[in-house]
Amino acid sequence: MYANEEEIAKWDEHLRDPWFVGKLKKFQAFIFEIFEDLRLESAEHLIRFVLARQDIKDLKSVVTKINIKRKKQPDYDFDLIEDLVGIKVICPYTSSAKEVMDKMFRQPSFKVEPHTIDEALRTTRSGYRGWHFVAEPSPELINIKPSFMSAKCEIQIKMMIQEAWDAQTHDITYKQEELVDERLLSLLKNQSEMLASHDAQSENFRGMIQEFEEKEKEHRCIAAATYLYLSTSSGIFDYFRKYCNLDLELQRREIFPLSSINMARVNGFIDCYRRKKHLDKDLIKFVAYIALNQEEIEQERMALAFAREFLTMNPQNPSAEDAIAGIYWALNRFEEAIKHGNYAIKKAMNNGDNISPYQDNYCYWVADAVRAHIDVKNDVRRQVFECSNRLSQEHPNNPKYLDTAAFVKISMGNTVEDIKSGRELLKRSRDLIMMSSDEETQKIYRVFSERHEKLAKSRLAKWQ
Repeated sequence: MYANEEEIAKWDEHLRDPWFVGKLKKFQAFIFEIFEDLRLESAEHLIRFVLARQDIKDLKSVVTKINIKRKKQPDYDFDLIEDLVGIKVICPYTSSAKEVMDKMFRQPSFKVEPHTIDEALRTTRSGYRGWHFVAEPSPELINIKPSFMSAKCEIQIKMMIQEAWDAQTHDITYKQEELVDERLLSLLKNQSEMLASHDAQSENFRGMIQEFEEKEKEHRCIAAATYLYLSTSSGIFDYFRKYCNLDLELQRREIFPLSSINMARVNGFIDCYRRKKHLDKDLIKFVAYIALNQEEIEQERMALAFAREFLTMNPQNPSAEDAIAGIYWALNRFEEAIKHGNYAIKKAMNNGDNISPYQDNYCYWVADAVRAHIDVKNDVRRQVFECSNRLSQEHPNNPKYLDTAAFVKISMGNTVEDIKSGRELLKRSRDLIMMSSDEETQKIYRVFSERHEKLAKSRLAKWQ
C-alpha cells in the first residue's frame, strides 16, 4: 500500500520537529566522535576518513523508501526507518575494516545490528560492497543521556577503493538496478570484482608495511608509557598501589589488558582521587597511561574529556596547554598535540614566559607526526627544523634540546648527512644525561634515545 496524504503529512511533521531532529543529529555526532577518535588514535592506519551525512533524510526520500519497502512488507512505517541519519567509515584495507568492526562490537556505548560482520555485508548485482549497521544507544548510555532514547544511526563501513567506485557509479545504480541494462550491470559487476581482487592483493602490501610499523609502534608505545608514568609528580601510581593493591609500574606492562574486575578498581580509584584531590595533570596522565596500555576507546575518551576540562580550569596557563599536548601525543593524537603545543607557545609569549621549553616540545610533536606520515605543511616542517637546530645551538649543554634536535633530523631529514648529524646530537645528549641526571630522568631519556637510534638505523638502511 502506497503512502497516503495523511501519512505523508505526519511524517513531514516529524521531520520538521526540532526536538526529534536534534535528538538524531546529537546521536549521530556521538557516533561520529567515537569513530573519529579511533581514526586519530590509530594515526589513520585503520580509518582514513569518517564522514557524517550532513542532513537528515528528506521527506521525498522517506516516502520513496517506505513505498519500496511496503511492496514486500505492507506494514512498514516511518518508525522502522533506520537511516534517517548516518555516517560512513572509510578504511584503507579489508583487514583494517574488519579490525574496526571488531572494536565497534566491543565498545559499550552503543549496540549494533547485525551482530556479525558476515550478516552486515551488503552486495548488489551492480557490484556494490559495503558493511551496513544500525547503531542504537546502550542502556548505560541512555542512563547518562536519556534524550538518546530510540535514536538510530546508520553506520556504513567501506574500503577507500570501494567508496571511490560507488561515487562514480552512484547515479547509474543507486536504487534503480531494475532500470539498468543487463549488459551494463554485468560490466559494472565485473569491474567491481576486479577492484575487489586488487584490494585483496593490496593486503600483502599492508602486511609488509605493518611488519615495520608494529616494531615502531611498540617502541613508541614504550616511550609514551614511560613519559606518562615518570612525568607525574604527586606519587599517583604509589597512591593507586596502596588503594587497589595492584601494581601498574612500567616493568609490569604485561598485566595489560586489565580484567573487567581490575578496570572497575581503576575507575573506582579515579573517582576517589577526583573527590579528594580534584582534577590535576597527574590524574589525566594516569588515565592516559591506562588508555594507552588498555587500548580501549572509552578510557581514551575519559582521558581526553579530563584534558579538555582541565584546560577550561586553566585557560591562560601555557604549562597546562603543554601538558595536554603531551597527553594527546602519547595517545597518537598528533594533530591535537601540535595544535595545543602551538597554543602553549602563544600563551607563554603573552605571559612573557620563556618560550624555549614549549618550542622544544612542539618541535618533537611535529617531528613525530611526520614520522607517522601525518600530513604536515612544508613551511611548518621548515620552521621546526630551523627552530630545533637553533635551540640546540643556544643550549649546547641541555640534553633535552639536543635530543629533540636529534629526533627532528632523524625523522625529518632529507639526506644521509642530516640523519648522521642527528645521531651525533643523540650521542651528546645521552652522554650529558648519564653524567648529570637523576635515575628517573635517565630512564626517560634512555627509552627515548633507544627509540630514536632504532629509527635512525632504519632510515639509514633505506638510504644505503
